[in-house]
This record gives sequence, C-alpha cells and structure tokens, in this order.
Amino acid sequence: MKKNQLVKEQLNVVEGKTITDLDLEYENNWFDHCVFQNEGSLSFYQCKFIGCDFSNGQFSNSHMLFCEFEECRFLGTDLSTTGLKDIIFKDCTMQYMNLNNSILTRVNFNNCDLKNAALEGIEFKKLVFDECNLIDTEWLGTKMSGLDVSTCQVSNFFASAEDLSGLIIDASQSLEFIAFLKIKIKE
Repeated sequence: MKKNQLVKEQLNVVEGKTITDLDLEYENNWFDHCVFQNEGSLSFYQCKFIGCDFSNGQFSNSHMLFCEFEECRFLGTDLSTTGLKDIIFKDCTMQYMNLNNSILTRVNFNNCDLKNAALEGIEFKKLVFDECNLIDTEWLGTKMSGLDVSTCQVSNFFASAEDLSGLIIDASQSLEFIAFLKIKIKE
C-alpha cells in the first residue's frame, strides 16, 4: 500500500455528498465526508475516504482494492462475503460491523473500534490489528493462527479453542484467554 499512496490531487474529489447509487464501480476517487446509503454491492478501486459514514448499510458481496479509510463510521454495517485487498482502516468506528465469510488480504486496522464486530469464517493473509478494540468480537470458524492482537484490547472473544490456536497475544492478555479456555490456576 505504501508504494501506491493515494494523493488527493491525483483523484476525483467528491465532498459532502450522500451517495445512494451503490451498484456502480468507483475508481480513483477521494471521498470527503460523504454518506453511503441504501443496499447494494460496493466496488472501489484506488479510493480514499475521509470522515465518511457507511453506518447500517447493507453492502454484502462488495469488492475493495487499494483503498484507505480514515475516521470513517461503519456502525452496524454489513460487509459480509466481501473481498478486501490492500486496504487501510485508520481511526474508524466499526462497532457491530459484519465481515463474516469475507476474504481479507493485506488489510490493516489501525486504532479502530471493532467492539461487537462479527468476523466469523473469514480468510486472511497479512491481516494487521494495531491498537484496536476487539472486545466481544465473534471469530467462530476463523483460523487465527499467526494473527497478532498483542497491542489490542481483547476480552470475550467468541471463538473455539481450535480457532484460537496460534493466535499471538502479549503476557497481559494471557489471563483472559486462560479463563476463556476454562483453565483453572491453582494458587
């Protein structure tokens, strides 16, 4: 993603609009404080989003490639069965977002609030969570081996012990996962 940093001067700028025509493909756009409404599949290629609102949208089966989202809202947004590749989410509010059964490749979540998000059955390569809120997230059917959540807030993961195998945590998070696995520590 760093090779292809999105520069405002090189993109079509869309500011302060409510976008309801969602079954179109958007390419090389800079969306500034726009609202995305209705239902439909989203298709974005090389787009940047600043302060946009996707809340409560039904956008399953979408495709996004080489996109950046900063300070965007995805409260209750359905992005299930979506393909995300080379995506950065920074400082986004994503509580109750649904990414179930999506495929994420080289996706970074930086300082995002994903509390109560649904991440069941996702497939990922090079997925990064840095300083995110992952409290009460659902991971059933997602093989978390190699996933590093050591800088994140974690508690009440909904996942199987098999799904958690290989998850990378820090020492301060270990008690949370010991309790999850119903392991008792003898004093």
